[in-house]
Amino acid sequence: AFSFLKLCMLSGRFSEWAFDNMMASMLHFRVLGYYRDHARGRLPAGVYGSRMTSLTAHRYVDLGLFFAVASASVWTKQQVNKAEYTLLSIACTLINDLVDLRSDTARKQRENVVLRGVRGNLCEYLDRVMFECVETATLAVQTNPTCAYVLMAFSNWAVMSSHHKVYEVSTQVSEAGKQDECLSRSRDHRRAYRGLLEALAPYGTLGKEAPRVGQTRAELDFRYGVCRSSSTLHAAWLADITRSLLEPRTLRRIVDVVHFEWTGCEGEVDYCP
Repeated sequence: AFSFLKLCMLSGRFSEWAFDNMMASMLHFRVLGYYRDHARGRLPAGVYGSRMTSLTAHRYVDLGLFFAVASASVWTKQQVNKAEYTLLSIACTLINDLVDLRSDTARKQRENVVLRGVRGNLCEYLDRVMFECVETATLAVQTNPTCAYVLMAFSNWAVMSSHHKVYEVSTQVSEAGKQDECLSRSRDHRRAYRGLLEALAPYGTLGKEAPRVGQTRAELDFRYGVCRSSSTLHAAWLADITRSLLEPRTLRRIVDVVHFEWTGCEGEVDYCP
């Protein structure tokens, strides 16, 4: 595979910048990407933090984002610098680990940086992290088209991959208690979300045909196959799925383990795909 990319680089179809960084990313991932703290058998159950909370310490390499960056840069003809890549890594890390919060808690999977960072009041902590997720995603989309496409594609993967099961965690929960008192202290998520909508506007929308988190994988797969045939429709799909996933009420149902309890099937809790 890398020999083919080397030939593409020599022919001018693939940049030396992208090739070198992909090689470095692959080597880093092979060395560092499979650290799994949940392999320890004596971890106590529950939502709690740890002394190691750095986002980049656990996910900068583990997500393997540069492969997506290289692919997007071929289309956009724009590179990203270190600061932009770090911002993109943080945004995608928050999306990934917020979506996985419930399952990682059950499986005691402690490399989830959202779990590692838990301190003090859990309700206030999750509220802050959800707000940071939307704000950071907005900044990534605003940075340049390469970062925007990677962020949107990552959101699409979070919804459509069998690993995350967003359909289940967004529809198989029920409200566990009154939120009024907590929401009165909540950050202005709607304002942050409006900023995201403005940033995504140039990429279009499918309108009434837009994909939604509440749709099943079968529905999404069928329609996505059609949209991929057109660059315009594909961009609109990616923008719409990002709007749906990061919509404050939807994101809260997925993440807020304080006010929304799991009522669906538990399945094999110890299974890690």
